Amino acid sequence: MARADTLLRAGRLRAADSLYWYGWRRAPRDPAVRFALGRYLAARGALKVGAVLMEEALFFGGDTARVGAELAPLYERLGTFGAVAALPPTAVDSARRARARWLERHAPSTAGADSAFVPYAPAASEDELGSILLVLGRDTVRAAIVPAAIGLVLDTTLAEHARVRVFGEGDPSGTWPAVASAVRLGAVTLRNVPAMVVRGAPTTDGAPWHAAVGLDFLARLAPTFHAELGEVMLRRRGHLPRDLPGTRTPYVLLPDAAWIAHRGALLPLGSTAAAAVLSSTWTLDERHGVVIVGAP
Repeated sequence: MARADTLLRAGRLRAADSLYWYGWRRAPRDPAVRFALGRYLAARGALKVGAVLMEEALFFGGDTARVGAELAPLYERLGTFGAVAALPPTAVDSARRARARWLERHAPSTAGADSAFVPYAPAASEDELGSILLVLGRDTVRAAIVPAAIGLVLDTTLAEHARVRVFGEGDPSGTWPAVASAVRLGAVTLRNVPAMVVRGAPTTDGAPWHAAVGLDFLARLAPTFHAELGEVMLRRRGHLPRDLPGTRTPYVLLPDAAWIAHRGALLPLGSTAAAAVLSSTWTLDERHGVVIVGAP
């Protein structure tokens, strides 16, 4: 599994894929093997299968803290908040557990038009893919698209916003689990959105942002980025036409990074090299673990 992880980060996806499955066939009850395969499949877009394999890793004696920490955001992306609340305290603290129980009773939902166009500004630094505009209540907020972020991230300046519910007293790192009751992206509205409030927002070229979104946040909406037009198209149901034209390039989305695979190497999304491959128009197809370059 260590060899497979090394091959993955080196961009040799076919070789890594073969090793993950070979390890599973050789040692199907090994929790480390189950965990590694599940993490890999989730990173390629197979969220449900990845979650099941990680659950089996716990059943076979896997490290509850490590596996649980990876399962929690995966469960949240799948909307299985009862499973988040059932994870051990070593993986989920009391505040996050309280949020999960609240979300069980107030399930997230999506409403509005089938598609929406949202203003998009290309990246100003290699840590970001750019930024979009979202509406929180009556306030329009520019949110940075940060590949290393998970979900919706809000600065403490928004912690007391009428549309934001914060759980617990935070942890020493200065983060609090929260829920945004309504986030509008153009003509699409997301309700009861899991979020994290973070003390001390990062800055871009010296200017602080008040919100950020990870690729996982946008992936559910099958986004198409149009850099030249300055907009991103979002699809409320997250469905793409099967025959959508364009060049399909594998991507890997881990909790701490996002890459595309190109010519035997992994290029960090947001980097100059990745931008050259993506050109001005590209679509994120989470269901198939690919980026479609040149799609309309």
